[in-house]
Amino acid sequence: PASYAAWIQAVEAKALPSIETMRAQLGALSERPLISLLVAGGDDPVQLGETVASLRAQVYPDWELCLAAAPSAALEALAAEDGRIRLLPPAKSKAASLDAALAQARGSYLATMGPGARLAPQALLALVRRLAREPDLDLLYTDEDRIGPEGERCDPYFKPDWSPETLESSFYIGGLALYRTALVRAAGGFPGESEGATDYDLALRVTERSERVGHVAQVLCHRRAAASDPEAAARALA
Repeated sequence: PASYAAWIQAVEAKALPSIETMRAQLGALSERPLISLLVAGGDDPVQLGETVASLRAQVYPDWELCLAAAPSAALEALAAEDGRIRLLPPAKSKAASLDAALAQARGSYLATMGPGARLAPQALLALVRRLAREPDLDLLYTDEDRIGPEGERCDPYFKPDWSPETLESSFYIGGLALYRTALVRAAGGFPGESEGATDYDLALRVTERSERVGHVAQVLCHRRAAASDPEAAARALA
């Protein structure tokens, strides 16, 4: 962790554009597609609040959150305060909750997020700027790291570029992966039989239909993963 903290200061922080530069980049975009973030479950309102806070801190403002979670006064207050946040009742499974969120999604692109995951403030802007340069991309993924027990960033995962063979053996694109919404719907959304590997199953089905996949080599997603998380176990095989 100490060496990674040093890397964050020596490399990442120096490469990060200033907020003024990012606002100029935002203003230069000729198109600003709506991005839907789908979040299912989570019984820790503090962690969900951290996820929501990271979205509200995005430089790129054109997003919506479709959150299927147990109702709480804190979440309802956030939704009342920010019209981009839409609360849905949780379904019986993660796959069913995500499918319900997909049905409500209005964005041209979507990504799933685990409860407690956070995005770097420049994350959505970086993705949309890449799409502006390569509009034919159907899937775009980023590097990631973990949030440790003390809130520290640790366990960085600097991913390889797109490789269908690697994806067949491990869910290496997880964390923050942005899909073209129409393609997700065409691939069948989040079927019930995918429970336990919902995001991995989606990636496999989408990339059977399209190999127009891009990699943004920046650590833009910080996520928590329980030891029992099957998606995390799949990623660990990489």
